[in-house]
Amino acid sequence: MSRNVNGARAFGKWVAVIAALGAWVANPNAQAQSGAEPWPPRTVKLVVPFTPGAGVDVIARLAGEKLAARWGNSVVVENKPGGNTIPGAQQVVSGPKDGSQLLVTISLTMRLPFLMALSMKKRLRGGRYF
Repeated sequence: MSRNVNGARAFGKWVAVIAALGAWVANPNAQAQSGAEPWPPRTVKLVVPFTPGAGVDVIARLAGEKLAARWGNSVVVENKPGGNTIPGAQQVVSGPKDGSQLLVTISLTMRLPFLMALSMKKRLRGGRYF
């Protein structure tokens, strides 16, 4: 069974490499737009779905200082703890789509929908996962 999973991963990597090469072959002279407005056009908000002082918060604040110096624009860290990090993630998803809000979190937040669905299946099947 593990061979099939590893084979699928290898296949997925090759698909990504071929897609990237195809994009480059289609337009090898592609460049960023010249004369475009500098990014970010306004204050960037780093949303941290954990309490102030947590490890992720400290990393976000350190990164925010470096990004503000590099971009020449202010970066604000906003903590939105609670709800298994979902309210903070929802704020970024439902916010403006211009890149002015960024989510700083751990990988568990991205796995929550799967874990919650798995937990629901376990309850429906009488405490068994499969």
